[in-house]
Amino acid sequence: MKNQKKHPKKQLEKYSNIFMQLSLVLVLFVVYQLIEHETTRKTFAVTIPETTPDYLLNIDDIPLKQYQKEEKKKTEKIAIKKIIIDEIDVKKNEEHIIKEIFKEDLPKQNNIDINKVLESYIPDDDVIVEDVDFIIIEDAPIYKGCEGLTKTANKKCFIKSIQKFVLQKFNIDLAQDLGLSSGKYKIFAQFVVAKDGNVTGIKIKAPHPKLKKEVNSIIKQLPKFTPGMQRNIPVNVKFTLPISFNVE
Repeated sequence: MKNQKKHPKKQLEKYSNIFMQLSLVLVLFVVYQLIEHETTRKTFAVTIPETTPDYLLNIDDIPLKQYQKEEKKKTEKIAIKKIIIDEIDVKKNEEHIIKEIFKEDLPKQNNIDINKVLESYIPDDDVIVEDVDFIIIEDAPIYKGCEGLTKTANKKCFIKSIQKFVLQKFNIDLAQDLGLSSGKYKIFAQFVVAKDGNVTGIKIKAPHPKLKKEVNSIIKQLPKFTPGMQRNIPVNVKFTLPISFNVE
């Protein structure tokens, strides 16, 4: 009896099936590794310092960290942690305020004598300053819902209400597209509560144009106030709100 020869075509089909199985195993392994791979994400948090800001300093003189766009992969997104707005303690002295809020921004050689600064802002009996800073105003503007409080309690209520308003209005999704490099940043929002209670003279300093636009939009939405009083005369009151945030 003659031995039957194996058909070459059938032999190739047998090996093709083996190669296909090996390829499927390799593909499954690669997919598994990709799923297990964890991509790094950035965190974004906004805070307002626990100390009262120094409202006497001009916002135009405050240096800010310059914005630098960070190149990132298309698939990478910033993970928003949350916005934290802490209470401001209006009882802390002004000298401590300057050190706490501006210690990273002001040059070390600039020694600020807060007593001299205050003296320059306190008007004589016969003179009413057009714009009075919130920190030295006799009767601070009244935010809706803060009526009937003592002078000190009204200031606390004013600050707390502004903080709550900013927290509710701030668009945290905005940080997704900022492209900021990791680090600490600050925003300063200054505005005037005019004699008629309306908000005017808005000035914003921010490390990114989109942040500046966002905060400016929020300040414009503030409700009308009961105007501040200096010796029972309505005056313009200047208020500065510092906001700090971290990108990690």
